[in-house]
Amino acid sequence: MSTTHNVFVHERDGRHFLYAPLRDIVVELDTRTASAVREMLNGNAVTEFDGRKDWLEFLTELRSDDFQSPSHNRSLNADKDAVSHYAPTSVVLSLTKECNLRCVYCYIHGGEEAGSMEFDIARASIDFVASNARSRNFGNFGVSFHGEGEPTFKWSLFKNTVIYAQQVANELSIGLGLFLTSNGMWSTAQYDFITKHFDGISISLDGLESIQNSQRPTSSGEGSFGIVSKNLKRLKADGVQCAVRLTVMRSSIGGIIPFLEYIKSETLVKDVQLEPLFNSGRGVGLQAIDRNFELDFASELIKAQKFGKEIGLNLTYSGCVNPTSHKHFCGATGQEPNFVVMSDGTISSCYEVSKESHKLGEFFLYGTFNKETGRFELSNERLERLMHYKKSESSPCNSCFAQSNCVGDCLTRRELHQLISGEGSSSRCSLNREVLSRSLVHRLDGATEARS
Repeated sequence: MSTTHNVFVHERDGRHFLYAPLRDIVVELDTRTASAVREMLNGNAVTEFDGRKDWLEFLTELRSDDFQSPSHNRSLNADKDAVSHYAPTSVVLSLTKECNLRCVYCYIHGGEEAGSMEFDIARASIDFVASNARSRNFGNFGVSFHGEGEPTFKWSLFKNTVIYAQQVANELSIGLGLFLTSNGMWSTAQYDFITKHFDGISISLDGLESIQNSQRPTSSGEGSFGIVSKNLKRLKADGVQCAVRLTVMRSSIGGIIPFLEYIKSETLVKDVQLEPLFNSGRGVGLQAIDRNFELDFASELIKAQKFGKEIGLNLTYSGCVNPTSHKHFCGATGQEPNFVVMSDGTISSCYEVSKESHKLGEFFLYGTFNKETGRFELSNERLERLMHYKKSESSPCNSCFAQSNCVGDCLTRRELHQLISGEGSSSRCSLNREVLSRSLVHRLDGATEARS
């Protein structure tokens, strides 16, 4: 594969493609043209090629703009006082480590340990982001619930936190966005409260009954599909939209299409996120995440996306999104890292990393709540590192045709030394490249079919 300025010549199964992701261009090339274009991209002279002049003009046009927005062109070192101005206007609250499910792959061992957030921490978190929003003249602030366990499990704490956030918004006369990621195991009273107050809801559901009950059993070993499906049907009856996220294991990979048929017929869900099993938490050693699994997942994902489009569902996989010029996969790094408050008051930029003992704790954790002062104490060194994080010049991402689609991928899929140095690659690199490669073929073949 040849590349320069985000223009690539990619080969798959003897076929050659010119791919310019930020221009949204995919063109199939014959072997001779592909060879010539490779040479031109690499700055080499090409003489015996009839289309040389036209191709040089075309490639020059493709490379004329690096598509960096002004915010990404700024020098990260220009504002050396950035930490003192860190003022997030949204917070992710991890209210508890406890959970009513025992998902076989849980990345954070949810439910195995007791412990919930003291209300003082939740209150201070909300006060902090709401105050920041007002001082920055923002029209609203955000409160999301996610984390170490099921956010709704400690119901009184959850309910009181939501009510308090709304009180603060009313007192400051600014807007409030409430968002929930949940397992959907709600009682009728919980359903009523959630649908009344929340602006966005995402429910984790891995498939039809047998798959869901196998991968996401309750703490007592019973099935969870019945309750979750009941709440999804009620959401449909009440006209309430939500998103669904499913984790795909080897044993469930064949159940994606039937599950999408269920989603279309029984729910109002339009957005479905598919993610392959990752080797973390209880998922470590659960199954071999090998090349065969990657190929199977990529194949089923492409089929599912095609089927989803036909029936009006938007299917996404985080490792291969629409091309972007952004330099950060998510808000864990960048000018204003995520403000995620764990149940014990620890502050992280990633909800998957909650403890200093985590192998990536040194990178993602950057503060804690001081109970005596009632204030958050931040590590300047760690926060600055998160703000200034970027891949090194020697990173394999720089020459990868998938760089604009995976955006470096989730940083938790790397080792600590790679994060510190900005080098190395994600454990999902080969999967992400496979998904994108198949997507390009599918896109071109689909265009050809449409013309014929």
